[in-house]
Amino acid sequence: MKKIILIAWLLGTLLMPLSAQLSNQMIQSLKKGDIDGFARFFGEEITLIIGKENVELKKEEAKSKLNEFFIQNKVLDFELKHQGDRDNSAYIIGALKTSNGEFRLNCFFKKINEDLFIHRIRIEK
Repeated sequence: MKKIILIAWLLGTLLMPLSAQLSNQMIQSLKKGDIDGFARFFGEEITLIIGKENVELKKEEAKSKLNEFFIQNKVLDFELKHQGDRDNSAYIIGALKTSNGEFRLNCFFKKINEDLFIHRIRIEK
């Protein structure tokens, strides 16, 4: 019985779309407010939109800017609302629950060399 469960789990993991696997890891980082874990999914350049501010940043700059946001808005939880993928892109939409209220968070991914990387993040109240 244990072998059947293990085989079913392995097949499920292997057959799960890359975007679903990626978003599971990313969601755990967001739930904890773990900027280092979240930044692992960044592409080299990110469009970061927080409220009305819209900036193009390098990976490390985006990480620093988001860290500031996470410090000002202590993350309490993240709930995935929707996700999808198509051709060479994917996205997730969720509710980021913080000490200062709930924010809608959208992440857009771009496929580069068979891997998905975040190229755009939008956070709005």
